[in-house]
Amino acid sequence: MKELLIKYIKGEASPEETEKAIRWIYSSEKNMQEYLCLRKLYDISLWNGTGMEEGKVRRLPRLRKAAFSVMKYAAAAIVCITISYLYLERRDESPEILSVNSSDGKSTEVVLSDSSRVWLGPNSSLEFPVRFSGKSRNVLLEGMAYFDISHIESSPFTVSSGAYDIRVLGTKFSVTSNKESGFFETMLLEGKVEISDSLSRSIMLKPSERATVQDGKLVKGSFLPSEYDKIRNGIMGFSDKTVESMIPKIEMCYGINLDVRNKELLHKRYSGNFRISEGIEHMLNTLQIDCSFTYSYNSTRDTIIIR
Repeated sequence: MKELLIKYIKGEASPEETEKAIRWIYSSEKNMQEYLCLRKLYDISLWNGTGMEEGKVRRLPRLRKAAFSVMKYAAAAIVCITISYLYLERRDESPEILSVNSSDGKSTEVVLSDSSRVWLGPNSSLEFPVRFSGKSRNVLLEGMAYFDISHIESSPFTVSSGAYDIRVLGTKFSVTSNKESGFFETMLLEGKVEISDSLSRSIMLKPSERATVQDGKLVKGSFLPSEYDKIRNGIMGFSDKTVESMIPKIEMCYGINLDVRNKELLHKRYSGNFRISEGIEHMLNTLQIDCSFTYSYNSTRDTIIIR
């Protein structure tokens, strides 16, 4: 199986081998752990001019300690991943659909059958076929994710998220969407994307442009590249943002509702970075340094009340 995984990682597996590899990877946490370790070791080998062949990882002696650290990181990350299989009650030719869910405060990487890579943000879910077939590649996202899509001219890639569809033209971009609050944001780092809503209204984004929703309509804005990378690297960053505008992302990251009864607090502006893994309590305690408020937790409604 290791030789097959290496072929899959290097993009040399046939469609049948790719399907076999994906089924094996998602069949258990142990298998996912082994795959993540190989994937990280392969990335290290590329950075350092070494390679993988014949089921072995060739690397310089000085990399052994770094590789061991990467393996420990992958083993720890896998505990935070919940994977389930969804079987659609359709015709026999319908593809099997996988659903990957990340836990609160944690993120995970997903590699699709076309070698596209998705970094799924905290408290988010992604549904995708075990193997893409036909003339389109479609996935369903709830929450936030960063996409690095393999370009296939004859098979466009589409992300459906809430009331919006993002049609991808070989690119790197992020999507953040919350059905309950109606929050939606797409940020484009490379390439081109077209975003359309349920009324067939659409806009096209160029690199360093973002799309958000204002008064029910998609509008364009801009962002800095450093802002794009933060959540993918486990950091929630804000630059001169109001507390009110920060709430949707905080709620999505931690899977909790924020009931802000201190209305003056909503208009306070804040700049800073938080490591998501340190938890929402750390974030609130940090915000209290500049903003005067108290908070309590209502477990029956899964809500934090801020006064």
